[in-house]
Amino acid sequence: MTRVYGDMNLYVELQKEKFQISSEQYEEIMRGQKMFVGGGAAEVNQLRRQFLGMTKNQQERFLVELPRSALIEQLDDGLCLYRSKHALCGGNMAACRPADCNNALVSIDGKRKSFQWRKHENTRLLNFFRHDQPKVVYLIARNDQLDKLLLQIDQAEMV
Repeated sequence: MTRVYGDMNLYVELQKEKFQISSEQYEEIMRGQKMFVGGGAAEVNQLRRQFLGMTKNQQERFLVELPRSALIEQLDDGLCLYRSKHALCGGNMAACRPADCNNALVSIDGKRKSFQWRKHENTRLLNFFRHDQPKVVYLIARNDQLDKLLLQIDQAEMV
């Protein structure tokens, strides 16, 4: 069984599948009406405007090219259009800062209450771990990101 995992054909098939999934996600993002926040939202909105001004053939070629520049990865709250030169996390998804990173894209659908609840829980944990400095620093950083995302949601909903 382990010989199958080392088979190069399996790797090639998995890579093809990643490109196919990314292409489908890009199409959903470009054609959809969802509003996004995060560090990459402005760039995606610009790509959407460009996409909507194209002919059908141009749109198809555009959608084929997008995954070549960045494959989409599903993250905790949204999507990562991972491009190493833009990544604030350095490839460590546990260090993702979605409000700031140009690779991050978070759909605002249903996120406000989730972010508010997380902020409330982080604040509660701050009190619980008040003597554990590394945890305090981490929780404060997470709350800062949540505050930025909530502010971005407010701004997106005003437009």
